[in-house]
Amino acid sequence: MARKHIYHLSSIDQSLVRTYIRYCLCFPYDPNHMDTAISSFHNFIERIITHLPILAGGIRSVPDADSESLAAQPGRLEVHVGLQEVSNFRATVRYIDYDEVWYTYLFLAQTRMPPARLINQLLTPLPDAPEKDALSSPVFAAQANIIKDGLLVALYLHHSVANVHGLGQIIRLMSSNSVPRAISDETLRTDAATQSELRARLSGHKQPKETSQLTGREVGTSRVLAFDLATIEKTKDLMNERFHDIYEEEIIHISAFDCLAAILWKAVSCASWPQGPPEDDSGRFLKLTIPVSVRNRLPSSSLPKDYFGNALVHAETHSMSKIATINSLEDVSEAGISNRSFDTNLVVTSWADLPTGERDAGLGLGLGAPEWGRKIGRANTGYGCIVLPGRREEGVWKVQVTFTEEVMARMLADEGLMKFVSWVA
Repeated sequence: MARKHIYHLSSIDQSLVRTYIRYCLCFPYDPNHMDTAISSFHNFIERIITHLPILAGGIRSVPDADSESLAAQPGRLEVHVGLQEVSNFRATVRYIDYDEVWYTYLFLAQTRMPPARLINQLLTPLPDAPEKDALSSPVFAAQANIIKDGLLVALYLHHSVANVHGLGQIIRLMSSNSVPRAISDETLRTDAATQSELRARLSGHKQPKETSQLTGREVGTSRVLAFDLATIEKTKDLMNERFHDIYEEEIIHISAFDCLAAILWKAVSCASWPQGPPEDDSGRFLKLTIPVSVRNRLPSSSLPKDYFGNALVHAETHSMSKIATINSLEDVSEAGISNRSFDTNLVVTSWADLPTGERDAGLGLGLGAPEWGRKIGRANTGYGCIVLPGRREEGVWKVQVTFTEEVMARMLADEGLMKFVSWVA
């Protein structure tokens, strides 16, 4: 029987929502270069597996009496990888006929790549989340979808293995000129031991409960709202000026992201309860939760720059001292800061640091830089907001928003919100 090597995950890894980070890079293409692009896609996927062999593994659930998992794959998770899985890992290429998907890339580009068009099982390599009773689920999958006039590359990464920072590493590796590594059983054993030791440094406190996000019985809808960057910056400056007048000293600083998150929080709250909370639930409120990276708050000797794993905690609006705690610590691995369990929770996540240029995000396809980046999937079941990557010269901050049809309609009719929005897709 082939030998399996086990990657042990940190308590931060264990605590995150057990789903896939799902990202689509969208390229126009010249049909004369498509065969070369597809060949390069296969080669570059196989190459990154040699650099990150954990991606070829299966994530398995080990029964744990202390675990309080809420959704898929209950129990303590670990990744099992064998030499055969690394050698046999392949991406998927799918040629989409017009009768399967009626729109063309040109149509999608002209309508600013509306995310609702990317919610389609045909375009995705995996379900959006592992099956609850699955014995093993892939850590990573990639699928290149060829539609008329374009190429849509879907990347799926299990959130318990890495966050969007790890996804960025994958994209940069695919786009680089690095050569494949030779992989052997000994290489895998060493890599698994090293990764497990690094992740153990983020396991200095009791395993927290798995976090959840806003969900609903009805399938939602997804739109992209482009917030005018100049308006956000002006609002931020006015808020900081006001705070500094009140407190005299500059003890509070509002960032542009803080300002954007507050605008979204207010708009979603108003759209969710246009008449206020129901009388029989007057104490109900919508918590704003923002993932905060602790990667740069650890001693330089703790985590290498290319650490491939989760290194964030969730900061909630009613416990913002958590951020102050993080900022004041030299080493957060023993801070006892847990990712909390919540029911009514608006998560605002930033994917803004994902690469966008040809050199860092072209995936080695020879098609130039991706024109668009969107969250992809099979259904809109998890509600929230994602700040998408973009070029600052575009002058907008693109946010992919997913909610019920009813809440979305109220948001788009909110005149106060729409004063900040340049366009909607």
